[in-house]
This record gives sequence, structure tokens and C-alpha cells, in this order.
Amino acid sequence: MRRTTLRILLALLALALPGLSRADTRVLCAFDPAGKSGDYYKMMQDLGVEAQTWGTTLDIRAYTDEETAAKDYDAGHCDAVLATGVRLQRFNRFSSTIEAIGAAPTYTILKQAIESLNKYESAAARLKSGDHETAGILPVGAVYLFLRDRNIDTVPELAGKRIATMDYDKAAPVMVDRVGAVMVPADLGSIGPKFNNGDVDAAYASAPAYKPFELWRGIGTKGGIVKVPLAQ
Repeated sequence: MRRTTLRILLALLALALPGLSRADTRVLCAFDPAGKSGDYYKMMQDLGVEAQTWGTTLDIRAYTDEETAAKDYDAGHCDAVLATGVRLQRFNRFSSTIEAIGAAPTYTILKQAIESLNKYESAAARLKSGDHETAGILPVGAVYLFLRDRNIDTVPELAGKRIATMDYDKAAPVMVDRVGAVMVPADLGSIGPKFNNGDVDAAYASAPAYKPFELWRGIGTKGGIVKVPLAQ
């Protein structure tokens, strides 16, 4: 059976693949910043209930560290993994391009891109890479730039500013360098603390991260959010 990569960008009902329906038990490593109390883990539990109708039992394991989930999948400890497309680039670069900077500035364009993967066989074929396959996309919101100083409202003003950057995303360091800013390596677990504690001047994250990451602390009374989405 093809090991299956589930992404935090893809609609997970697509997991109902013939290969999985023949299995008795499969392990799904699910990244959720809130662990077992998080919304994404709960979605996977719902998926587990659905899987029972296929004759499949899903052993769903919660991970609060995304890289650990990806490594366990890579090591064969999981049959499937739920994580961000950026983190799973190592398994399939094509499907992670949905998250490319500026690629889908609106939800309408995002929807069209996802639907095309389901509509065109030539596109769907690109979701398979070696022993890995992207089974579904779960959009979690547009990515915005959060600032500690709202007076920074042009790209040139980002020059010299420290930006919390997911350096494992090959495009991110290029973006930061292009605007003349200073890259401060970070991941989903450290972006919030770095921004809120003033270790960086700016950070980018999807809109739903605002509350759980407590980004309002870093914004305070002087910060702001750039309205134009950077990515999805």
C-alpha cells in the first residue's frame, strides 16, 4: 500500500482510498499545536469514525511538534501524517506549491486550485511522488504578516527588521533576503514566543493562529497586521 501524506492544506475525506479500505489498522500521526484538545486532532477523530465504515481502524496519534510527526512518518512509524505543506515538502514538492508566496491571494483562487487537482487526472497524478501520496487538502486560512510597529507599512521599511522565518521552507529565506530583512529561524512552536517577547519585529502566520499563539500580545497597542495575504 502506498504510504499516504495528508496535509494540513488538503480536504481529508479524500483519505477514503481503496488501499486504506483493505487494511485492518493504520497509524495516522496528526500534528496539532493544541494536541488532543485541538480542532485538527478532533477532525482526525471524526475521520477515524468514518474509517470504521471502510473496515479500517485508524490509530490517531497527536503531535504538538510538527517536525517530530514528519520524522516519525519518514521513519515508517506512521502510515500517514497530517502537517503543513511547507513541512512536508520533502515528500511532495508539487502539492506544497499551493502555499507558494503570492500564488493564491484569494480564497476563490485557492478553491479553483484545489478543485483542479480533483478534476484533472494529469494534475492528480502529480500528488504522487515515490512512495508518498497527498490524499487531501485542508485549508486553514490566509497567511498574514504581523508587526510590532504599525508604522511599518511599506516593503522598503522592512529592511533591517527581524522576521521570524520558517527556514525549512526554501522560499521563505529568499523572500526575507529580497526585502533586506534579517531572518530569525523559527517554526510553528516558536513563532508566537519570539514575536510576543520582542525577539523579532515581525512574524507571519495564518489568521487562525492569532488567538492560540496569542499574537495580540506582540501586537499590543503599537503593532498591526498587513491586510494583504502573503500566502495560503
